[in-house]
Amino acid sequence: MSSTSLQAALSAHLEAAAAFLQGQLAEGAEVPFELERRGGRPGARRPALYCYRPLVGEFLRERAESLERLPTHSEAAIALADSDGLDRYLLDHGVEPGEGGPRGRIREGLLVLMEDAFGEGGDFELVPERVQAAVSSLQTAAGSTRSGVTVLARIRGLAIASPDLSLADGLEVVREEALPAPLPDLGASFASEDGEPVFVLLACEAEDPRRAVHAARGVLSELLRALRLFGDGRIALDALGWVSTGGGPWRALQLPGGRARGGTLLLTPDQEDELRAFCSLVSRRAFDGGRLEWALRRFELGCERNTAIDALSDNLLALSALLEDEDSPAGMLPRRLAALCAAQDEAPELVRRVERAIALERSLRVGGAHPGGEGEQLGRELAEHLRALLRDVICGHLPEDLGELADGIITDADQARALESEQAAAAVAAAQAVESPPPDEQAEAYTPLSLEEIFSHAAQSEEVLDVFI
Repeated sequence: MSSTSLQAALSAHLEAAAAFLQGQLAEGAEVPFELERRGGRPGARRPALYCYRPLVGEFLRERAESLERLPTHSEAAIALADSDGLDRYLLDHGVEPGEGGPRGRIREGLLVLMEDAFGEGGDFELVPERVQAAVSSLQTAAGSTRSGVTVLARIRGLAIASPDLSLADGLEVVREEALPAPLPDLGASFASEDGEPVFVLLACEAEDPRRAVHAARGVLSELLRALRLFGDGRIALDALGWVSTGGGPWRALQLPGGRARGGTLLLTPDQEDELRAFCSLVSRRAFDGGRLEWALRRFELGCERNTAIDALSDNLLALSALLEDEDSPAGMLPRRLAALCAAQDEAPELVRRVERAIALERSLRVGGAHPGGEGEQLGRELAEHLRALLRDVICGHLPEDLGELADGIITDADQARALESEQAAAAVAAAQAVESPPPDEQAEAYTPLSLEEIFSHAAQSEEVLDVFI
């Protein structure tokens, strides 16, 4: 069907639909609505505004069967079925073309077209420019094999000094002021934290937008992992993000997000290149399902807990996976961790801290009292040591068999201490020998002469006689 015939058939159906829907409103039907919060984030000068947004799509779908009985429906449906751009048009609007079979495909196409044409006014007045734009969008989709996909997500616990930070092709971290328009309503995403909001913006071209959105979730998960390992495990993504396909409207998108535990990692311009390189390394790092991947997943589970105490079990399990195996002697975790994460003179204190954390976790497992601030501090320390070990292993600075490395350090330290003890004992003995000669030497030096030895020498005899006289 020619573009002129397509436009004529669809325009006629839109006019008939508008008349029917306006009649429904005149009979007392009401378009459902929701309130959208706009603005009002902490620190803003303007208060939050709540805007009325009619749910036009919901109103249309409730009357889909009635709309299909309109006399113009049949010709519009035939015209739409012959359009080469229908599948791409539906994909751009986040609709699966195959759902509901051929009839469902046509129904969804007409409903999406009506949403585009009527907009969000809720009065179903047809504006020629809007109708033309909706039909043109359908016709343009016929000549396109790829769609632009843009995903927007809020990051919490991160601040950047630059307005925007490009991490890879199509992936950047941006401050709110640098976000390109048009944007979704961001007001509802703001929580009570201070500081300017920071977002991840991911843009790509894809033949199948659905697969691109699925891949985008994986990219965001990798980015979140890299940011947590790079500097702070408390960074989190909002669980609600937004996606736009083919330049269409923003839609809500479920993301692998969670709740940030407080604290902010400030990324300075000097750290940007280092972060780019680290993100690239994490994205290229292949995991074989071994202990490193298991420990990394436990670390990520710990990052998603509400408090450091809640994450204690996850982090201890992750450290156990990295530092222990089936043949490890019992109780080696504290010493091995101290060997890798503390200087030799500080290792005993770290051993004591880790033993305290293990005892605390056991107590909490059986319903023990919450330790308060001390427990939170222990939990944060343990999480930081785990993060540092994981990062160094992923970067290649440390081998994956950390237990063997730690045992070698412990053995070397024990031998060094034993040697120092031997040397110290030898030095003390030598000093005592210099100050006090051995008893045999003293006896030899001070043995008195016998009378026979005295009188065997004439000179000595005369001296003795002189004394007597």
